[in-house]
Amino acid sequence: MPLAWVPYADRAEAERRLGPIPDGVELDFYRADGDEWPGSAGEVAFYVLPYMKGTAVLDKVQDMPLLEVVQTLTAGYEDVLPLLPDRVTLCNAAGLHDTSTAELAVALALASGRHLDWFARDQVPGTWGQRPGRSLADQRVLIVGYGHIGAAIEARLQGFEVASVTRVSRRGRTGPPPVRPFGDLPALLPEADVVFVAAPHTPETEGLFGARNLGLLRDGALLVNVARGKLVDNPPPCWPSCRPGGSPPHWT
Repeated sequence: MPLAWVPYADRAEAERRLGPIPDGVELDFYRADGDEWPGSAGEVAFYVLPYMKGTAVLDKVQDMPLLEVVQTLTAGYEDVLPLLPDRVTLCNAAGLHDTSTAELAVALALASGRHLDWFARDQVPGTWGQRPGRSLADQRVLIVGYGHIGAAIEARLQGFEVASVTRVSRRGRTGPPPVRPFGDLPALLPEADVVFVAAPHTPETEGLFGARNLGLLRDGALLVNVARGKLVDNPPPCWPSCRPGGSPPHWT
């Protein structure tokens, strides 16, 4: 009987979240919330990794001789893949977080444009300065990384009357909708008011937004990164004084 590790407290929680467990499947439980490793490492064949617990959840993988499949609960998998034996199949969760990530991206853009962070801080002392906001309406939007999440971001912008949406991915596509290649970024960034970054973390995209590409953004442009943090480099210490032009763009 195959054994699966799932990130729940017990069978009752697993059934509540997953529905009836198929006949012939045995479960063990590991949440990485301070609970001990199950004693069944030598028998597990299917391992659903606990969500957002880092790579320490694979510390015992060499003690799992029967392991066949690892299922992540994230779309990204670049940190997991090097830790798995060649015999193990890795499944990611592409599509699972499209809705929530797209909502977060739009929420961050709205919060930044309307200075909600400043108003939240002003709430404590009860001081209310005038902070004129900026809407998404009439803004030129650039989506860098036009996969499932990028498309979900665009869908959620439909009601905000943005001026335009330009899509960018590793490979350009004629569409519909048309998608520009990464190589066009130097020409596209100076024309963008809001840039959403939703590309995967790969050797090509690591540091994609460093001082050079950040410097191409117009004054006051907004960069919203809902991808891996490594896609955006921290600016150098001299920045923005070493950046040609005026005030720097904002990023969140």
